[in-house]
Amino acid sequence: MKIEFMTDRCADLNLTLPGQKTPAMRLLMPEWITATNLDLLKLARAASPFTGPFHTSIGEWIVDEQGNLCGTLAYPGVMKVHVRLEPRDNHVDLVFTICNLSTMPMENLEADFCVGVTAGGGLWANRDFLPKSNLDRTEDGRYWHDLVARKGAYVHVRGTWTPLKLGENEIDMDTSVLAVNNEAGAATVFLMWNRPVRRPWINDANACMHLRPKLADTLAPAACAEIHGRVGITNRGLADVWRLCEELRAGNVGNGLPAIHP
Repeated sequence: MKIEFMTDRCADLNLTLPGQKTPAMRLLMPEWITATNLDLLKLARAASPFTGPFHTSIGEWIVDEQGNLCGTLAYPGVMKVHVRLEPRDNHVDLVFTICNLSTMPMENLEADFCVGVTAGGGLWANRDFLPKSNLDRTEDGRYWHDLVARKGAYVHVRGTWTPLKLGENEIDMDTSVLAVNNEAGAATVFLMWNRPVRRPWINDANACMHLRPKLADTLAPAACAEIHGRVGITNRGLADVWRLCEELRAGNVGNGLPAIHP
């Protein structure tokens, strides 16, 4: 899997499958970070000015010796975010770490991660999921929501894959995974995390899907929280997604690198 910046030096990334010329997915890593007792977006913007969601803030990035893309988003006096993307053939292993640099605990700390099958209009679209795309954000969003995800989105509930009822707010998921089959059932895009997820969401204004894992019930000052995930596309169906989930839940992912520290 090839990883490139959609927006220069930001956690807004295009992921391209082997042998392909255009991206298959767009990953926002993350789009939002929230706590119930603090306005983290307002605080972060004051500390390190940017105007959009968190994936629009500029970070420091390197490619390490193992070929992993590693980035740091710093918001002095508020928090520091570290991301690591470890490319595989058809998926990417993800590590996301957040450190509390403030003097206040962060309560019910969550992050929202977005995976899209289009650039959001104008540049590219994954034709396996949007075969009739005119590269229009609104048109692609409706097609994705109404024709693809409405019958092809699945979550894992009570030990089995269950169709996702679009618009359902709270789901008792036993595994934090969201998968969407294309109309032909020949390709499945997925996102998964090793922490509980409050609500999966399929967007109808853009061809994307979201998972919002909980990072910590309370993250004390000077403490860090780390989660691991996977994102990708498979042509082996939900059975292959579940295999990847089991590896993630068992901790059998990554390349043995140490945890990220502030």
